[in-house]
Amino acid sequence: MDGQYLPMSEAKISVLDWGFLHSDATYDTVHVWNGRFFRLDLHLDRFLGGMERLRMKLPYDRDQIAAILENCVALSGHKASYVEMICTRGSSPTFSRDPRQSENRFIAFAVPYGSVANEEQLRRGLHVAISDPYLRTLLIHGARSVMCHAKVPTPWQKAIQERRPANVAAVALANKMARIAWAILAHGSTYEKNYVSVRTV
Repeated sequence: MDGQYLPMSEAKISVLDWGFLHSDATYDTVHVWNGRFFRLDLHLDRFLGGMERLRMKLPYDRDQIAAILENCVALSGHKASYVEMICTRGSSPTFSRDPRQSENRFIAFAVPYGSVANEEQLRRGLHVAISDPYLRTLLIHGARSVMCHAKVPTPWQKAIQERRPANVAAVALANKMARIAWAILAHGSTYEKNYVSVRTV
């Protein structure tokens, strides 16, 4: 904060900061898994794009912001964390009401990663309900294509096609695909064709 690293308990923001008074700020949050950032470039693109649209400026360029975020993670000691970058409008040294006179402020911090899922759910994946109609349609059409054209159906696919009607089986496969995608993104890993999830007892 303001060019220095300090414990979260010591971080302070002025009550006159327009970010506090009027929510005049932009931010982005990036995840760190196993000590590595997940798609940091995309988060920086979005953060800097938000600053540009709000006509905010900082004394740091893109590489310097990335270095600050890396330092926050290193100093925190967390291997899995949320790392947030914030730019507020700040306040004017002359108490001007013109936002162009404000000195924009940059704040960044790293906190431990928290999840609504437990360890087993994070490893195995979750049952999900896809609320986005477009995404749900894509997944179901993809599942139907797999059901109809797979050269070597998996044992799971064979079993569900034998037990359930075609449409029900396609929805089940679509949900399975969504869980796999979530697990891959949550762990920052890659798809493994022969991966077997083992349920603990």
